[in-house]
Amino acid sequence: MIVDFYRHFDDVELLVFQEVFNGVWDALSDGRVELAIGATRAIPVGGRYAFRDMGMLSWSCVVASHHPLALMDGPFSDDTLRNWPSLVREDTSRTLPKRITWLLDNQKRLVVPDWESSATCISAGLCIGMVPTHYCRDSPNRGLMRGSG
Repeated sequence: MIVDFYRHFDDVELLVFQEVFNGVWDALSDGRVELAIGATRAIPVGGRYAFRDMGMLSWSCVVASHHPLALMDGPFSDDTLRNWPSLVREDTSRTLPKRITWLLDNQKRLVVPDWESSATCISAGLCIGMVPTHYCRDSPNRGLMRGSG
C-alpha cells in the first residue's frame, strides 16, 4: 500500500502509525492522524468522517500445534479456555474508553504490541489467540493450529 502511495505522491512525506481498536478513532479525533486504514466499524466519536467499507474481517481461535488444546477434542468450554492466557492486542486509545476483546472473566492476559509478536507467542505455545483468519491461513509455517472461528 505504501509503495502504491509513493507511485502517485512521490513528493509527500508519509508518517505511518499503528493504532489498535478505539485508538484509531482516538488518533483521528485528536488530530494526530489525517487518514486511517482498517478502523473498526463502530465509530465511538462524533464528527463528520467519510469512510469506505473494506469488508468484514473474520477471526479464528488458534493455538500452537503442540499446545495441549490442539490434542483435545472441542468445542471447548470457557472453563477449559480460561486455563491458558489469552493473547491480547491492547487498545491504544488515549482518551476514548479502551475496548477489551477476546478475554474471558478471570483469564490471564498476554499483551503484545503487534501481529508479529502475536504469532511468536502463539507458536511458542504460550497462549491461545483470536487472529484474523487470513493471517493463520496464509502462514502455515508458523506452527499455528486453527481452532474454531
